[in-house]
Amino acid sequence: MPNDTLSSKTRERLIDVARQLFSNNGLENTTMSEIATASDKGRRTIYTYFRTKHEIYEAVIQSESRKVCRELQNFVDREQTPEMKLRKLMEFRIDLAGRQANRPEVWLRSLFSRDTKRDNRIRAYVKDYVLDTMDSILRQGVDSGAFDPVQASRVPSLLTVLVLGSDWDLLRRDESADAGIPPSSSEHMQKTIDFIIDALRPPGSRTTSIR
Repeated sequence: MPNDTLSSKTRERLIDVARQLFSNNGLENTTMSEIATASDKGRRTIYTYFRTKHEIYEAVIQSESRKVCRELQNFVDREQTPEMKLRKLMEFRIDLAGRQANRPEVWLRSLFSRDTKRDNRIRAYVKDYVLDTMDSILRQGVDSGAFDPVQASRVPSLLTVLVLGSDWDLLRRDESADAGIPPSSSEHMQKTIDFIIDALRPPGSRTTSIR
């Protein structure tokens, strides 16, 4: 329906403008009037969709979370084998923490630094999606014989420790360091991912002995 389409576009426009203002100015320093002005919409229009700026902020968080998850799924779906899917998933998840603040459509570093409680919420949202995706990949690998079932059961906890431990280190790192180099491309990260992938293979297929 045309009216529904127009309504959806208006709402998305408000969310997109609010995202930029929140990212640049922070939640507390952004007003409903500023969002209305920046989006070329009147205050009456904005209140049709959102009662408060906190409600808009919630919509921004949900929108950004969904974008991250869609990008992750598209990234993984390009691969054919469980091994490559899992490798890409781990690389993608590690790289999330290293995204620049000028890439707000995937990871709002400046927004997170201003609101750690909402940071934790969006991290939990994405983490659940990552774990669900990983579970599906691991089951495919076990069913096809590519992954050892015992080792596969250990991977989700291992990845959680790996990526959560790297997140804050990458977020604190000076942005001028290793500019443009994905965190997952670092030698120690690649060795860690190689070790996990190798450990997942059935005993006779591993390049090293895993105990």
